Amino acid sequence: MQFSALSVAFEVRQTRNERHLSVVPFLALLTNSAVWTAYGWFKGELPVMLPNLAGTVSGLTCVLLYHRFSMYVIPLQYMAISLTVVLGALYCIYGLRDVEAVGFLGCFLAIFMFASPLVALGRVISDSSTRSMPFYTSFSGWLNSLSWSLYGLLVSHDFMLYGPNLTGFALSSFQLLLYVVYGFDSREEDKVR
Repeated sequence: MQFSALSVAFEVRQTRNERHLSVVPFLALLTNSAVWTAYGWFKGELPVMLPNLAGTVSGLTCVLLYHRFSMYVIPLQYMAISLTVVLGALYCIYGLRDVEAVGFLGCFLAIFMFASPLVALGRVISDSSTRSMPFYTSFSGWLNSLSWSLYGLLVSHDFMLYGPNLTGFALSSFQLLLYVVYGFDSREEDKVR
């Protein structure tokens, strides 16, 4: 999932055009991954911590590339919300020692992250085009949520992992359905072939 986000961010850098993409999915990746990194660290679960640490680096890279090469300035309130959430999670872990609170925050953020490509839903419907929704981000979100759901259900038996990912699987499935309904943007079709 992180590589698909990075490929979109590098395309923004290369073309110096964000193609009507929102920064919200990149910020959601950054914030979500940072919180889950803290959760995995506190619980001592390397299979949770390490991929999310990579996601934190990927999300930060995407946000920085978007900010540097987009025509749009990232609204300060988005950055403030993201920073507040991460600092709140760290306080819950190290100040309150309440890993469950961080897990619930992570659940909310994971659902938000999987839903974030849907910020373009209005544009997709009004334009009858999926141009503003990168296919690989939606598809990798679908695969990611499926794999974390299975890991949470079958391996760790941790609701904090499988709960939001089952929801993410449904949201990602809906995003893929939009490609069935509206087809691929011509630029996306060239990439998929």
